[in-house]
Amino acid sequence: MSLRFASFAGVCAALALSACTREKKASAPPPAPAKPPAIARVQPADPECAAPVDLAPPVQVQVGERVATHSGYKLTFQQNDADGELVFGVLGPVHEDSGANLVAIQRYRQFFAEQKADAIVLTGDIGESADGIARVLRAVAGAKVPVLVMAGHRECRADFTNGFLEAQRQANNLVNMNAVRAVQFPEATLVSLPGLHDSNFLGCATACRYSQDTV
Repeated sequence: MSLRFASFAGVCAALALSACTREKKASAPPPAPAKPPAIARVQPADPECAAPVDLAPPVQVQVGERVATHSGYKLTFQQNDADGELVFGVLGPVHEDSGANLVAIQRYRQFFAEQKADAIVLTGDIGESADGIARVLRAVAGAKVPVLVMAGHRECRADFTNGFLEAQRQANNLVNMNAVRAVQFPEATLVSLPGLHDSNFLGCATACRYSQDTV
């Protein structure tokens, strides 16, 4: 750019005696700044799927054979583990309350007992109806230890909530981790993230979907 400008000035100086005139060309307007990409608004998670992280006055509750303190989004077990080792039994998608699945749950319960599991975590996709979800939860709750349950991408919200409440009437060791977002043990804290982030893979129109604000 500087070389082109110097060459242009030298030509005008040489022709100054013959009344050299420079024709000024109108400069093009600067390009308009690019518009920032529109930020897609993501619907926040439904409170029935992921309750707000709010505290509340602490209340003592019985969870199976253990005592805990419930304060809003958090459930806290104060007592240290008897053998000094915290063990979680983790049960993945069950999908339905078929006879074969209920038999398999009995075998998992036996395995978790042999491993001295202090709690069982049910990671979602439990069933497709409230009754089916309730049957699966009652079967797992037979382990007597705290059972920490959250919705996956398969359950409709109302089916999950109603199925959980129905099972909890007979099994007080069930904990709904859609509502209780953190379960704190002296050794570790378990934080829940119910549902799925991608709506393309939800198994029900009202299944739980989480977004950035849920995390």
